[in-house]
Amino acid sequence: MLAPLTLALALAAADAASEGAVPAPAPASTGIAFAPAVSSLSSRAASALSPGRLGLARTSAQDEYGWEGGAEDDEGGPRLFLTAWGGEAFDLGSGDKHSGSAFGGEVSYAFGFGDLGLWGSAYKIRNGGQDWAPVALLRFTNRFQTRRGLEAAFTFGAGAGRPSDWRVWFQVALGLRLDLGPMFLAGELSFEQDQLLRLSGGLGVKL
Repeated sequence: MLAPLTLALALAAADAASEGAVPAPAPASTGIAFAPAVSSLSSRAASALSPGRLGLARTSAQDEYGWEGGAEDDEGGPRLFLTAWGGEAFDLGSGDKHSGSAFGGEVSYAFGFGDLGLWGSAYKIRNGGQDWAPVALLRFTNRFQTRRGLEAAFTFGAGAGRPSDWRVWFQVALGLRLDLGPMFLAGELSFEQDQLLRLSGGLGVKL
């Protein structure tokens, strides 16, 4: 009874060894030695499921399907951002609720904790919207990746402005930035001192 079974198992083991799967176990005279085959299969399974191999497989999948982070996440990514802003400022504090043009520029540098920048602009809100009011701010921006190439931003600024005379000026803004390679488009809605609402669009470059 054991002779046909022993012969079949020996042929199967020889076929598996020829394909490089597991080494063929040596048949015993009174039974079959399964320990070497089981040990070999266990070692191969443990090697395939090792953390190093799993991490390498996941990295390969990320590279293949583009799951890796943007270029700005790398240490060598662009750090300096120059932005030109233009839009409209709405004076909600006065009874007339007039509006005026708002133009400015910003230079910022990306640190690990966020972007720190200098903002200079002029709003046409002085004397009932007849004259320009200068505004200079130090701004801190925290950005959040929403989808590939599109970022949401929360900005807080503090500095000085002169709607009628020089005073402390604060700004809280929500914005979006669309990455276009070395350049980007930006939009921003800000709430500022003296019940001022500003809606602006920007064009910038990354260095």
